Amino acid sequence: MAKSSGRTITPLERFALSTAQRMGLSKTVQAQIITPQGGLLLAVNGGGLGGADSGADTTALRTDATSPGAWGSFTFVVRGKHFALRTAKGYYVTAVDGGGVGDTLVEEGLHQPLVTNGTASSLYTIFTLIPLTGDQIAIRTPDQQHYVTAVDGGGVAGRGRVPLRTNTKTAGGNGWFTLTILSLLTQSHNGPN
Repeated sequence: MAKSSGRTITPLERFALSTAQRMGLSKTVQAQIITPQGGLLLAVNGGGLGGADSGADTTALRTDATSPGAWGSFTFVVRGKHFALRTAKGYYVTAVDGGGVGDTLVEEGLHQPLVTNGTASSLYTIFTLIPLTGDQIAIRTPDQQHYVTAVDGGGVAGRGRVPLRTNTKTAGGNGWFTLTILSLLTQSHNGPN
């Protein structure tokens, strides 16, 4: 099980986030994402990886961490039920093609399902937060047809490995992530550091 330096979301914070969602208000939340098997989601090098410059076998995210380190917290920029996910260095997590990408395309040398090289929020960086039970969430991809799921429930890392997929039509067990809130923020941020 991952060691989190944060805490689980309190009922008051859950109420504040759900109220912000219902009202369409913006809220910025610093949080960690824990995979179904207990590993922490990390942005490799704090973000900035993916796309043609990095090579097709570059892995921008990992799901095997047991300690958050500098790369293990993300900023959720929440607007209503949608959010953009920013890495420690200020890059945005981007769903390639808006979602629908799994292992097969990567094996063919095309691309990873999620990259961390977005320098601004865009169509493919806006995900939907689906509250489940307790502090668990599902993440719907920007195409609104797929969910982010952890391969084998987490524990995947390494060059050319695919830790997350975006081609699943239902969240299922490997799509239930735990959100650990570190802080609620009010400042906005416009891009990479």
